[in-house]
Amino acid sequence: MDEVFDAGDDIPFSGYDPDAKAWFASLLFWRPSRLSDEEMQLHFRQWDGRWSEQTKRAGQRLGAKGLDLNENWALCAQYWICPGCRRHKNDIFRPSKRGILLAKLELHHDHMRDCVWPRIRELFGKDWLETRPKSSIIILDYIRELTSRFDVCLICSECNAADGKVKIRFRDEIDSRFSFTAQEIGTFISPAGGKDHEIDYEKAHAAWEAERGHFQARLSLLDELLGHLVHGRLARDHQGMASTRIMNGAFDAYSLLMRSFEQDTKNTERAQMIWTLRDEFLARSTRRDSATLAPVDQARRLIIAPTDDEYAAYVDPVSSKRWLAIPSDWACPICARSKRQLMRKGKSGRWSGGVRSLYECTLERDELIIANRQRLFPDFRNDIFVRDISQIAVCADCAGISSALMQKDQSIRDPYLSSGDRRTSIVSSQPHGTHEIDFEAARNRAIANESYAAASAAFLAFRERVRDFAGRFERGRRWGNTEKELLDEFAGDLRIFHGIEDPAEAMDLGKWLLTQATGSDNGPPIHGIE
Repeated sequence: MDEVFDAGDDIPFSGYDPDAKAWFASLLFWRPSRLSDEEMQLHFRQWDGRWSEQTKRAGQRLGAKGLDLNENWALCAQYWICPGCRRHKNDIFRPSKRGILLAKLELHHDHMRDCVWPRIRELFGKDWLETRPKSSIIILDYIRELTSRFDVCLICSECNAADGKVKIRFRDEIDSRFSFTAQEIGTFISPAGGKDHEIDYEKAHAAWEAERGHFQARLSLLDELLGHLVHGRLARDHQGMASTRIMNGAFDAYSLLMRSFEQDTKNTERAQMIWTLRDEFLARSTRRDSATLAPVDQARRLIIAPTDDEYAAYVDPVSSKRWLAIPSDWACPICARSKRQLMRKGKSGRWSGGVRSLYECTLERDELIIANRQRLFPDFRNDIFVRDISQIAVCADCAGISSALMQKDQSIRDPYLSSGDRRTSIVSSQPHGTHEIDFEAARNRAIANESYAAASAAFLAFRERVRDFAGRFERGRRWGNTEKELLDEFAGDLRIFHGIEDPAEAMDLGKWLLTQATGSDNGPPIHGIE
């Protein structure tokens, strides 16, 4: 019988042997945040960004004072052509009125797709789903596909704006649920390099008239299909489908690669890096210099407080359950404003304001715990150690500092800002108004906190190992395994998956991990383990 080998055995990692028990492939992932512009052009030439020669030449050609380059632009090829106006990217570049080079592509969609859910609530009430199987929601996706003219298409921002301008001009004639296709937009615009489109509104109106009858038929079809759905005539059975999908996906290239990657990177910082590579690329490639310019209108908005009736009637549309659950005497732990003081009136006359949830990290200070975790998880940077991750309720303005910072500085992605960091970055705060933020201070704190991402991943890997051992220990004892058998099993895991070769050390670390179940989802320390 062939000898079984584990991860520590001699696996042939050089050359290719067709008769070997295993074969391998090395994977290389370039780090955009560590590369120069020239290296980005070399390794990411199938995409685009502020680093590309084409972008730099356009800025020089048009005398730009800055750059607004969005994610859609960065994530498609430098030689891309707009399906509406047929312009190449190099012709789509144009300067804004304030001298910013605009490099923007937009995801244009059929607005008919947005009206399916509101229409079924309008026809059959907001509680229509209460009497229907939950799988009916899936059928709505099929109805959306049947009744819409197109899904989502990538077009230049000028073509996307042309669609909106025409519908504003003919708002009393063109149904708000109607959207022009990219091809139709191309029939009523006059494109030119480096400029916004000129629109022939007569041709645009003619395009609407040509499609009006078909659009009305789609509206009728939508109502008919929704009626069939609500009355149970489009029921769809899903029993066994999940297993079929798993079977059909078995041994496909994606699942094999991901399984091998996860096995090779388990308990290392690299396990998370593949999931953040897109954000790292976009941080290196996009820019929004217009956000750093002073606003044109410096006039401060009048602060208006809600009346008692307005406060009593208001419910945060973003998170109504959380708003209703927060007591009236609650105050934001960062800016100290009360629940009522969070409400402010916008230009439209509508009230806004709410409470959001933030993750807060507590650092580990115990030297023994730090030493053991560093021994078990050496493939993290381990410059700081997270002890716990908790959730706190804060006002929407304090929570929004992160997203506002990312809008200001596209190189910042998913920053960690503690409550103290957010408090320090607030220059001024007032009831029923927005915060004045020191974005330079927030940016500095976000950069200083970069280690928290790896530290949080290391903490979650540690807690996963604790829960795994604790759960297996409890189940094993119930099933008749002795304590020694289970500890020997855990010591074997630590040898194979954590590189702890010394049997005594592996045994001690296994016992220690079981004691760390305190405060986890597994309750108190395992009985009998000290």
